Amino acid sequence: MGCSLKSSTRSRAGCAVSSPEARASLAFPSGSATGATFAADAHAADAEALNDRFLREVVESWRSCPFARGCRDAGRLWRAVCWADDDSPASEQRILQAMAQLERAAAAAEAAPPEVALLVLPALAHLDSSRFDALHVRLRSAHEAAAPQSLFYHVAFHPGYPVDNRTPATLVRLFRRSPDPTLQFVAKAVLQPLRKTADEAEHIRTASALCAAGADTATLAAALRAPRDVSAAVAEANHQRFAREGSAMLAQLEQLLSDAAQVRRAREADLEAQRLRGGDLADGAWRVVQGTAGAAASVDGWAEAQGVSGRAASD
Repeated sequence: MGCSLKSSTRSRAGCAVSSPEARASLAFPSGSATGATFAADAHAADAEALNDRFLREVVESWRSCPFARGCRDAGRLWRAVCWADDDSPASEQRILQAMAQLERAAAAAEAAPPEVALLVLPALAHLDSSRFDALHVRLRSAHEAAAPQSLFYHVAFHPGYPVDNRTPATLVRLFRRSPDPTLQFVAKAVLQPLRKTADEAEHIRTASALCAAGADTATLAAALRAPRDVSAAVAEANHQRFAREGSAMLAQLEQLLSDAAQVRRAREADLEAQRLRGGDLADGAWRVVQGTAGAAASVDGWAEAQGVSGRAASD
C-alpha cells in the first residue's frame, strides 16, 4: 500500500518518485527544452502510476464502477496527461484541445473505440475542488458548443472532494477522490442503453452491474421490478458498501492521497530546481491502458494495428 521513493524506480504497477537530486545529476541546463521534455516524461510516468493505483485500489477494488475492470482488461481504457497549470483561458484552451483530440481519435477507432478515457491534470492540484468544478463547467459548455455530437459524457475527479455519507447521492464524490484532478470521459454508447429502460434484457444488464458493485438482494430485486437509472442504482450499492466497510475504505484512500502528496512535493521541487513550471511541460498523447498491470500502448500504434489512420488517431 505504501509508495516507494527510490530515485531510480518507476513502475506502472506501483508508485515511484524520481528525486530532484537524481534528475539534476543528468545536468540539463535550467529551463532547457531537453530538460522540460525529460521532466514531462518522468512526471507523467509518476502521475500514471498513481492513477493506476487509483484504478486498482479504489475503483476496481471497491467495485465503485461496475464497468472499470472489464474496460481496462479489454484495452478500451484510454489515458492522457495534460500539464495545464491554472484555470486561465489559455489553460482552458489547452484542455479543450486534448478533449478534441480524444473525440477525433475515438471517432477514428471504429474497431474498438474507448469506453472510458481519463485526462489526468496533475498541475491543477493546487486548485481547490470548487475552483476545479467551476473550470469543468466552463470546459463542458465550451466542448458541447464545439462538439455537439460528442461521443462522451464527462465528470470531474479531485483529491479534495468531501466525504459526505448522508445519502447515496452525497457520497458519490468520495468515489471521485482521485490522486490528481482528472476528467473522466465515458462513452455515450456504453451508458445510454442503461438509462431508464423497461427492456427485460437491460434489466438483466443493470442487475449484473449491481452485482459487480456489491448490491444487496433488495436492491437487485428492485432493479428487476422497475426501470432504473443505473448511475443511481450503483450509487445506492456504493452507499451500502460504505456503511459496511467505510473505515477500511477511507484508510486505504487516505494512504493513496498521502502518497500522491509526496509525489506532488517532489515534482514541485524538481521543477523549481530546473526553473520550470507545470505549464512548461509538454502534454502526453492519448494512450491505451491495457491489462491488470496497466501497461500502455500509444493510440497511434493501437490504431495502426486496428487498420485506422495514425494521423486520424492523433491529430
